[in-house]
Amino acid sequence: RSHLSRRDVLAPSLRRFGVPTPPGFQPTKEIYVEWLIGEIEGVGAPVDLVGHDWGSLLVQRVVSLRPDLIRTWACGDGPFDRAASRAARDDVRDVRLLRVPPYLRTRKRG
Repeated sequence: RSHLSRRDVLAPSLRRFGVPTPPGFQPTKEIYVEWLIGEIEGVGAPVDLVGHDWGSLLVQRVVSLRPDLIRTWACGDGPFDRAASRAARDDVRDVRLLRVPPYLRTRKRG
């Protein structure tokens, strides 16, 4: 993070991933998604959201639930949540995929 000199870049740390957790915290995907949505809402404008590894699942879920908070999104080195990505694709107007393996490419409808 120290090399991120831009002031408009946020790199929040997930609880239990190097950050202390409050008593009673339940580390489920949906709890992390709710937390991430709250962080994004605090920005006050649509964001460019990037997820890596386990964070890629969170990004896909956030985009599927709250596309209004997202300007662009990208995921890498993580599992692919087909249901969340399908919902996100249906809600987000402009999804551009670069160098995506054929099995992940969107099929034409029709």
